[in-house]
Amino acid sequence: MLVNIAREYVLSGLSVIPTYAGTKKPGIIDENLDDKKKYKWGAYKKRVPNGEEIERWFGNNGYSIATIAGKVSQNLEVLDFDCKGEVYRDWAKIIISKKKELFKSLVIEKSQSGGYHVFYRCQETPIPGNTKLAKKRIKVEGEGYFDYKEKKLQAKLIDGVWYIFPDLIESKGEGGYVLVDPSQGYKCIQNDLTQIPTISQTDRDFLIKTALRFDENVPKPPKIPEKKYSADYQNSETPWDKFNSEAGPDTILDLLLSDGWQTTGKNGVTPSGGKTIYLSRPGKNPRKGHSGSIIEGNIFYCYTTNAHPFEGEVSYSPFGVYAMTKFNGDYSQAAKSLWAENRNNSSSSSTKTPKQPLSRPGDFIVIPLNEFQNDNFFADAQTRNKFINHIQKRYAGSQKAGASPPPKYGQVSVKVKDYVEESHGAFTVKDLYSELSLKTDSEKTAARRAIKRLLDKEIVERIGTKNGVYRKIETDLDELDLLNAPSGKTNIWLPLDVASMVDIYPGNIILISGERNVGKTTLNMITAVNNLDIFNQVHYFNSETGATQFRNKLIKMRDKNNDPVEIEKIIGNGFKVYNRSTDFPDVIQPGKGNLNIVDWIEIPDDFWKMAGILAAIHKKLDGAIAIVNVQKNTGTDVGQGGEGNFNKPTLAINLYRKFYSSGKSYGKMKIVKAKEWSGSDSPEFKCINFRLENGCEIRYDGQWDYERDNRGNIIAGLSK
Repeated sequence: MLVNIAREYVLSGLSVIPTYAGTKKPGIIDENLDDKKKYKWGAYKKRVPNGEEIERWFGNNGYSIATIAGKVSQNLEVLDFDCKGEVYRDWAKIIISKKKELFKSLVIEKSQSGGYHVFYRCQETPIPGNTKLAKKRIKVEGEGYFDYKEKKLQAKLIDGVWYIFPDLIESKGEGGYVLVDPSQGYKCIQNDLTQIPTISQTDRDFLIKTALRFDENVPKPPKIPEKKYSADYQNSETPWDKFNSEAGPDTILDLLLSDGWQTTGKNGVTPSGGKTIYLSRPGKNPRKGHSGSIIEGNIFYCYTTNAHPFEGEVSYSPFGVYAMTKFNGDYSQAAKSLWAENRNNSSSSSTKTPKQPLSRPGDFIVIPLNEFQNDNFFADAQTRNKFINHIQKRYAGSQKAGASPPPKYGQVSVKVKDYVEESHGAFTVKDLYSELSLKTDSEKTAARRAIKRLLDKEIVERIGTKNGVYRKIETDLDELDLLNAPSGKTNIWLPLDVASMVDIYPGNIILISGERNVGKTTLNMITAVNNLDIFNQVHYFNSETGATQFRNKLIKMRDKNNDPVEIEKIIGNGFKVYNRSTDFPDVIQPGKGNLNIVDWIEIPDDFWKMAGILAAIHKKLDGAIAIVNVQKNTGTDVGQGGEGNFNKPTLAINLYRKFYSSGKSYGKMKIVKAKEWSGSDSPEFKCINFRLENGCEIRYDGQWDYERDNRGNIIAGLSK
């Protein structure tokens, strides 16, 4: 009962309140107050409810349950990933790659809207109020309201362009609350809400700063901060005034690029017609959003708090950027440097010999490429990038006509290495050219040389005999937690009584390779319906059937109890259908209690990629089950992708389309891989015939038996 769960939460240190079922409105009201003030839950921001209140709220009133964040719940903070958890996977991937044990300690639940809540406590710092951490920036056509992932948002005009800004991540802190499991639609998928971890301030900062990386918000036009610097100068113009007045249109840009910032390739126009250049901070992928912008060449506005020493939502003059990039934000040292430079220039301008360039115009300067391509040569990536930018500037204009400057090779090498680090499965050189926008012959040559170095270092390896196909060698080890591993197999319903012959465990893949028009979709749909009472949620990724066709097919079906399928009932029981035809590893729903059905993976060419896709899906499951469908050519035992498809699946099933002498078709199901048997005999290569009636009902046609030749001998193995 909910009342007992509420008691557990309170005993574990959480302050809870009721909300009306299906809503987020608190269920504690005072009808004597007006609508805006009648929800009287504020007292529970300071104290936890007592036993009588818990009994009254959750005894038998049909309420949902929410927990209040902040001090009252022992400094609880919750990261709320909205927009159906659009960036949750990428955020989690970063946390896992840097602090895997921290991620494993967090309590995580799936919300009713498809988002995620991440729970933790931190005692080393006060928990602030609710804070918007990341917004998505979407260009729209004109003013008004626009729908985005079931939310209606009003457009805002920024630099002459209309945008909407959906919330991606918000922290729920002091005074905030979130609905929690077992409220309708909320399900804890990692750890337990009665055991929320207490983390260090360093770890909390890492979680928050990682969330800030996804912010694409463009704030209101900045105001120049009024900072005064006093000193006695003979001239009325200070060195920083002079620096600002003499700054060219590219001064700020050059300073930022030399400090590791990167342009995102997207520019805007201010209301006055000036140019706005958007940049991403050091270490952030420019494709992931903006961290700041240069407005009309003389103002830099920093959006993010994750670009030390720059402050978030603060604007900087050219001198301010100079102080931040050259002197780590020390304005005094920056001013002294400019003052000394101005004094030296004025006293020696008539006698000082101008600095000579290293080369005469037209000379081709050969830079030892290994100097800056060797990772051990630099303390970190930022230092390496600064050096490359420095080399580019130093030799600007000194190359032979038509020759590519050697530093370009260094830049391409870095890009190639970063691309490989982020890759999963196989990739081709053509993929590399496309993703990194490498167009010139010199850039492509640099990319091939970079791949050759990665081959020599055994960071990547060639796949098969096909030229230009590689994969990253995965050396990370994910140790199995044998002590805490869940015991027992996963209960699952499979058509034609397959589940009685094999054991399926958390994290397994079931592969179905079927010929065209053999009934794959029908088998998958009835499998989904018959597992709704077993799994918490069934996620069906549909690549070829429209909503009307899908619905009409469903309502003709009967479930395992021979009851007709009711759409409203199965949707309420956790059945979710999505349109999806590519990039399935990105959307697989992980965690025990989730069944993912992929119908189906289509690869028009480059079939060798299939094994990599299946491996990536397997890596994402984390206790979930995936049933993955692929096409199979008529008469073969191997689906598109070859025998490599069998590497990850625990169970592999083939579907063949056969014909009676009358010309009527029927299906044959064959088990071609069964890693775990339920009985003493292997079910591998057993077959059974079946028929589809009315396009939606499965009928046995015989019984399971091994395939045999004309002499009655068992045929085992895969046909080629």
